[in-house]
Amino acid sequence: MSKLVYICHKYTDNPTGNKKKIAAICREIIKHRPGVVPIAPQLFLDQYMFESTERDVAMKHCLKIMLACDEVWVYGKESSSGMRDEIAAAIRAKMKVVTS
Repeated sequence: MSKLVYICHKYTDNPTGNKKKIAAICREIIKHRPGVVPIAPQLFLDQYMFESTERDVAMKHCLKIMLACDEVWVYGKESSSGMRDEIAAAIRAKMKVVTS
């Protein structure tokens, strides 16, 4: 059975650049981790939500998606406030949090 992993990575400070980094992370996971399915809402939520005006709604959606996953994998040297919120929620839910 596949394992769903939520990709926790910065987004807001550089949406275009961070989406490229997140997509590359997902590609590497798919290539090198058979049975692991990366879930990265940062790659699609902006298709129907506006970060500038709907950030709170987007974060609520991200947290719901994250809680449906098996683990949270954290990427990046610096964490954003959104990442810290996601990590805190994962810890409260007793999810496994993996940092890279």
